[in-house]
Amino acid sequence: MDLVETDPVQYLPFLRRIIEDATNDQLLRTGVPDYGQNRSRREIVWAAERLAAFPEFFLSAELILRRLAIAETEHGIGNNATGIWRQLFRVHLSGTSVPFLERIPILRSMLFSNEPPERELAVGALKDLLSSHVSRM
Repeated sequence: MDLVETDPVQYLPFLRRIIEDATNDQLLRTGVPDYGQNRSRREIVWAAERLAAFPEFFLSAELILRRLAIAETEHGIGNNATGIWRQLFRVHLSGTSVPFLERIPILRSMLFSNEPPERELAVGALKDLLSSHVSRM
């Protein structure tokens, strides 16, 4: 992850391709239910969260978080891939500088997806969309 964060222009496309091409079964094997037992998944989530702040990396970071959220393995923590992905679509304190009106088409397309896991993830984001009780570290 150090390479991805040090030079995202060069290395983020490789990580995106790996995550995008992986099956859900492969992604489910990247983590275990107990937090801290598989640092590589955590590091990918953290890196994607940090890179999502920048408009030029948002689409890749969003896709990485979405794929990991659909194959979530860290159900016991709030800053898992699902939680961070949902946060990207909040109106306030989303963690990205990409304007809300540029992010909402992604959410809209997922709400009408033919894939039930994508629809379910998008509905979860809708619940948090206008939340006024949010915080960021």
